[in-house]
Amino acid sequence: MPRRVAAPAPTPLPGAARAHARGIRLVAASARRGRPQGLPDVAARGHRTPHRKGYRMSLGGASLTASAPRHPHARHAPRHLRPNRTEHRMSQSHTAISSDGTSIAYDREGTGPVVVLIGGAMQFRAFDPVTRQLASVLADRGYSVINYDRRGRGESHDAPSMTLDDSIADLRAIVTELERTGELGDGVALFGNSSGGSIALAAAAAGLPVTALVLFEVPLGDELGADGAEFVAGLRERIAGDDPDAVVEYYMKDMPPAWLAGAKASPSWPIMVRIGPSLEPDAESLAWSQSAPRRELWGHVIAPTLVLTGDETLDLMTTAAKSIESTLPNAEHRTIPAANHSWEPHIMATTIADFLHERAGI
Repeated sequence: MPRRVAAPAPTPLPGAARAHARGIRLVAASARRGRPQGLPDVAARGHRTPHRKGYRMSLGGASLTASAPRHPHARHAPRHLRPNRTEHRMSQSHTAISSDGTSIAYDREGTGPVVVLIGGAMQFRAFDPVTRQLASVLADRGYSVINYDRRGRGESHDAPSMTLDDSIADLRAIVTELERTGELGDGVALFGNSSGGSIALAAAAAGLPVTALVLFEVPLGDELGADGAEFVAGLRERIAGDDPDAVVEYYMKDMPPAWLAGAKASPSWPIMVRIGPSLEPDAESLAWSQSAPRRELWGHVIAPTLVLTGDETLDLMTTAAKSIESTLPNAEHRTIPAANHSWEPHIMATTIADFLHERAGI
C-alpha cells in the first residue's frame, strides 16, 4: 500500500516570482499580522527569481508553514483570490493501474463530460484545497471531474521511474479505467495548471483522446532554448544521489535564500522532500517544449485550446501563452482575474465551463 501523507494545517508559504516558472505559486507570510501577503514582483525589478521553469510552491492553494522577511514591494493578496475552504463536496475515490503497475489514486466528482485536472509542481489532493474546490464547482456545472495524485504524491504509489512518459501513461490508465466503467464518452478535457499544462500538452501530442485543453500560465522557456534540458539534467543528477533534500533545494535554487530557509524550517519540508522525485516530469515536460520547433511538437493537436494568464502576471507568462496560441491550430489566449500565478476557484470553473460549452461543445 502507498504511504499516505497527511497534510499540515493550511498556512502561507513564502516564495518568489521566478518560482512560478517551475510550477510553484508562493505567498509570503506576515508573522506580525498573521495573514498572507501578495508575491513581490521581484522579477519586474531585476531580481533573479524562480520563474523560468515552472514552480508552484503553494501547491495549487495548499500552503506551507514558513515565514519570510517582508519584501518592500509586497502587497496583500486580493480578497477574491483567497480560497474559501468551507466549500468542499464529497467525491468518490478510485484507483487506476498504470502500464508499469503503479497505482494512481483519483477522485471523481459530478456527472457529465470528463475533465481531468493536472497539477503542477508538488500539487496533490491532500495538499491542495483550492483545486479540490475547483473540482466541486466545475462538477456543479455538469462535468465529471477527475482530480488525481500524480505518481509519487499523496495516495498514488511511488515508482522507480517518474518520467514524462510515465505521467502520460498514468493519464492513459485513468482514461482506460473510465472507458472500462462506461464513463469516458468521446474523450477527456484536460486542465493543466502551470507545469501541469506542459504535461497536458505532451499527453495531447502523444495521442491521448483529448476533447479540449485549458492551460493556465504554462511557464515555457524560449522556443528551442537549452535551459530546460540543462535544468532537468541537474535535477536527475540529484534524484539519483543520496541526499533527498538536495532535490527540492535544486528545484527551488533560484528563490531568495531567506525564503528557501523559511520553507526548510517549516513542518511541510519533509513532505516536499518525500515527493521531490516526482518533480522530474514537471522539469522534463518544460524541457520537451524546447526540444524541437513547437509546431512540430504539438501542431497536430486540433482540440480546442484555451490558454490563460492572469491579469497580474509576469511578461514571461504572457510570452509563453502567445507561443502556445501561435503554434496550436485551434487555440486562443485570454486573460482572467488572477495574480501571483494563482486563481480563484469559482472564476476558473466558470472560465473552463463556458469555454467547454461554447468552443468545444461539451
